[in-house]
Amino acid sequence: MPDRVAAVDQFWAQQQGLGAVGREAMKSLAWSNKNPGPVRVRALEILADQPGEADKSDFRAMTRLMLPNETEFTVVRFIAARAGRGGWREHAGPLARAWSRSLASVPDAERPERAALLALYPESRVEQTLMSIFATPATGEGRQLEWAEKARLAAWEVLARLDPQGAQRSSLLASAPAAPGDRLMENLRAAAADLRAVPITAAQLKWVNTLRDFDDPQRGAANRQWWGQASAALASLAPGQQATIALRHAEPVRWCSVHRPDWLRQDRNTLLDRLRGALKGQERAARFGSSGSGFGTALDDIAQKLSWADLLTIAVFIEAIRPSSSESGNAASAAWIADGLWTQAEQDRADTSTEYGGLIAWTETAAGAASGGGRWKATLYPPRATQRFGDERFVASDDMLNDGGRALAHYHFHAQRLDNADYAGPGPGDLLYATEQGRACLVFTPLRRGTLAVSYYQPGSVVVELGTLTASPAAAAASVKGR
Repeated sequence: MPDRVAAVDQFWAQQQGLGAVGREAMKSLAWSNKNPGPVRVRALEILADQPGEADKSDFRAMTRLMLPNETEFTVVRFIAARAGRGGWREHAGPLARAWSRSLASVPDAERPERAALLALYPESRVEQTLMSIFATPATGEGRQLEWAEKARLAAWEVLARLDPQGAQRSSLLASAPAAPGDRLMENLRAAAADLRAVPITAAQLKWVNTLRDFDDPQRGAANRQWWGQASAALASLAPGQQATIALRHAEPVRWCSVHRPDWLRQDRNTLLDRLRGALKGQERAARFGSSGSGFGTALDDIAQKLSWADLLTIAVFIEAIRPSSSESGNAASAAWIADGLWTQAEQDRADTSTEYGGLIAWTETAAGAASGGGRWKATLYPPRATQRFGDERFVASDDMLNDGGRALAHYHFHAQRLDNADYAGPGPGDLLYATEQGRACLVFTPLRRGTLAVSYYQPGSVVVELGTLTASPAAAAASVKGR
């Protein structure tokens, strides 16, 4: 490697007489990720040390463009150090974007992007600087506007790691200057005030933006109605209940306020007893190697990690797939859910290019709109052709995320085999997805023909087995004929 680094100096000696052409050749050497990190850093050092003002300005512009997508850590470290030392505050947004990429090998406290932001804004804590980046409305047009918006989301993503519970952000958000017309900040404040929750990650922030899109021709009217109902329901809760709320709890609380208002008056122990009764005698299908891994967890083994709002959410999940009431409408809804999910699982098993998944959401019937009548519906969103990465991974499409603002749950299948009990429950990637999206999720796993294991999971790697779901004999037999 020393020989290759020395070769960069020889190359530059050959290019110096070529003026702008030679400089562009050196820039190409620095840009290309096909070159080793030390080679690229040496090229950047040479470019940075050129004395001309035009050269210096060009170098600053170049590194500002490099930072957001740069994956070579030694290059990021070099640029961050130069930006901090040089006082290049125009690099703040790109530094946030670079920092938003999590590195297992480098703790956030040791990231060069953090050191650079502290050097650029020594009067502020780094959290304040990131909040300032987030709170500054994006300006410009075209790609400039796009980059500014990405910098804001990236700053929020970093804050999500530095402040995972959102306490610091709530305080910083309250003191951030108001910017009339800044939809991002308006939506964030509305979520904190109306839904009693601050979006933790950038994905959750996009979720709130989707919910607050009241002008969308397809979803706008329903979003507005949902927001009003959810806000009123959450406002009616006791302060102790409100303190347990995250975004994923808004729909369960809203639904209960219409369909099971007595559940909202039950305390944590009562809800826990309700769940114990609903799960009593249910078949368990622990994921292989589950001992000590967090997979395949029984309710009482994980109960201490579940808040009041979590318990309420699980109760609504169980009601969605296995209604406790014997009313004909509930029975029909349960049969529709079980048979529909089994059919989808069979479709997944037949397609080895991807895992399948979708949304469970409450759908009002035309006849029941005035009275709140309706049913739970499981809608499949197969990944697009460009998002199929094998039979053990599900990728939520943009359509699914855009349509899922008001959904109760995201779900997917582990349906590689008809008897897939060893893989029942979420995998590590599934748990990461739940945390990033801020969602309560379900995974359905075939145990035998017509029977699916049901596993609930939520942010924080919390997993609870919910027993099984059984399709009707007719649905199970029909799937055999279709294979």
